[in-house]
Amino acid sequence: MIEVVFGDSTFGSMKMAKNYKSDAWVTATPAYMGKKPTEAELKKLYDGQALGGKSSDVIGINFTLDIGSLTDGIESDQRKAIIREISSGPVGFIEDPEEAFRSYWVRAIDQLNLLKEKAKQGKSFRIWYSDTPYELCGYYFVCWLLHQYECQVVAIKLPSYIGNEDNTITFYKSWGEVQPGKFYIFANDEKSIPPSLLKINAIYWKELKEEDACLRASINGELKSVPQDFYDHFIKRNIPTVPTRMGKIIGNIMGHECLNITDFWIRKRIRHMISSGDITIVKGGENEYTFHIKKT
Repeated sequence: MIEVVFGDSTFGSMKMAKNYKSDAWVTATPAYMGKKPTEAELKKLYDGQALGGKSSDVIGINFTLDIGSLTDGIESDQRKAIIREISSGPVGFIEDPEEAFRSYWVRAIDQLNLLKEKAKQGKSFRIWYSDTPYELCGYYFVCWLLHQYECQVVAIKLPSYIGNEDNTITFYKSWGEVQPGKFYIFANDEKSIPPSLLKINAIYWKELKEEDACLRASINGELKSVPQDFYDHFIKRNIPTVPTRMGKIIGNIMGHECLNITDFWIRKRIRHMISSGDITIVKGGENEYTFHIKKT
């Protein structure tokens, strides 16, 4: 079974999940902020089970398909330009943006080629996705790709929350939030994706490409093309009237609004608002995150 996930974080977590050991923390050096956790707290934190299988059977599709035009295809110069902008990070934050892009792009293409190779071999696939736009886009893209081959496909959609044994609830937005030792919990939730549904999903992906929008959002669990200012209202209402670090503002937006989008798009829209005069840079810094900005 080939596991297909979306995003670097989920890719790394899934690889660890395949052969997870709950006592690995004993020989590791955990990092923490604030008070040092007790041994009992660490045991609870790292409690879990292995998903089973080989880590080499994990494929990560990381093309951030919720952002940018889709008309020219996933391997096009058009998509490369988008990935270059995303992988370069905030202005001044990464020492060598071009090298960061090249490294990201090579990994992304290698993983895509591996997916195609496994599909040609007729392997079985399990797709892990959620209502987060980049994962939902990835799901439809992979369905479009796999419908061209004779493969067995199942999928697991992340629930918005799960109940725990201690009567608490854990909320989730994307698979990147799931700890490696917890993936096994969801294994029984897989649902078959028959050829007929693969074809329907492939048709929908084709329609999204033809709509040629610069942004896609998840609305009530449905993937829709939306205008580039779709999230602007939520961003604007979090811009203070007193100078505040951009990094803190972006963190507040991501934490309070739960928009299920990356910091890249928020940063991009803030740049637009700065150029349009809606936001003022009061004080510069080493990189964009350290800029102090306020509502004009």
